[in-house]
Amino acid sequence: MKKKFIPNDNNKAVCYYRYSSTAQNEASIEQQREAARKYAAEHGYHIIHEYEDPHKTGTNDNRPQFKKMLQDIQNSRPAVLIMWKTDMQTAGTRTCYLHHRWG
Repeated sequence: MKKKFIPNDNNKAVCYYRYSSTAQNEASIEQQREAARKYAAEHGYHIIHEYEDPHKTGTNDNRPQFKKMLQDIQNSRPAVLIMWKTDMQTAGTRTCYLHHRWG
């Protein structure tokens, strides 16, 4: 039987910021951070940690802060992961699945 997803009943959020190309810059991270903080405030979430991987591709999991986030959420069990857009997270479905396992 398939396990039913049960969301964590708290207001904790983690944020992940990333950009990959030289056409983007540090402003990209700051824009993502500003949008994430605004979203959290508007929806009653408390950001407990922010992770960022500048100059890292999203086509694989080889991102230090991304890996740290996956480890950390096992203990912190946030209710939500806030990011700029889902393709910033990963291009692979295996990693997407990992993000939903902590719930």
